[in-house]
Amino acid sequence: MKALREIKKIKNNKVVLTIPHGFAKNEVEILILPHESKKKYDFKDLSGKLEWHGDAVKQQRDLRNEWE
Repeated sequence: MKALREIKKIKNNKVVLTIPHGFAKNEVEILILPHESKKKYDFKDLSGKLEWHGDAVKQQRDLRNEWE
């Protein structure tokens, strides 16, 4: 089954959708959903509050070397 996904802006309660040639002779189902953007976590509230005990570079190398 072929699928087409597009995120469009709604202007004056209208959406313009151009159907590709592969869909032209077939019956299609159109589903309209609101696009919800994912919000990234804001780490500002943790700034200056976390303390690291030990050698950060050594810990990073140890984690990286686990994959070898």
